[in-house]
Order: sequence, then structure tokens, then C-alpha cells
Amino acid sequence: DIPTAKEQGYDIVLGSSRGIVCQPAMDPELKEILVEAIRKASHDPDYVAAMTEAGYEIDYKEGQEYLDYMKAQEDIIRRYAEVLGYKKN
Repeated sequence: DIPTAKEQGYDIVLGSSRGIVCQPAMDPELKEILVEAIRKASHDPDYVAAMTEAGYEIDYKEGQEYLDYMKAQEDIIRRYAEVLGYKKN
């Protein structure tokens, strides 16, 4: 019986994101093997069907695009924290 954020007047929608982060100095060949494996897995028809059936949205990003996305998410979360009264460390 607890009201949702939307019911309390906050138009907030959040999801979850997963990513793999590596050292900047990682061997380029090894990095490309890893990136290609993740790219391939995220587009696998069985995986896509299972995620869709479970109600998940697939939004594959890599490299700078994912970094930009994560930085934007950090900014959003910091603003929510301020609104909710959390102190900055």
C-alpha cells in the first residue's frame, strides 16, 4: 500500500544497465575478442526472445556510446539524490 513515485508526483522511470569495463591499456586484440563475443551474444535470437518474453528491453551499447550513457545516468542519479535530500560525499 505504498504509493509509487509517480503516484507521489515524481515522473521517474529507471531501469537497470549492465556493462563490462576493462583497463584502458588492455591488449587491443583481446578487447576486440571480448567486444565481439558480447555483441554477438546480445543479438542472439534465443537470448533476444528470452529477454523479450521476460519483459526486458535490450539496448546494446559499446565503447564511447556506453560511457556517455553511464555519465548521463550518473548526472540523473545525482539530481535525484539532491531532490531526495541525500548528502554528497
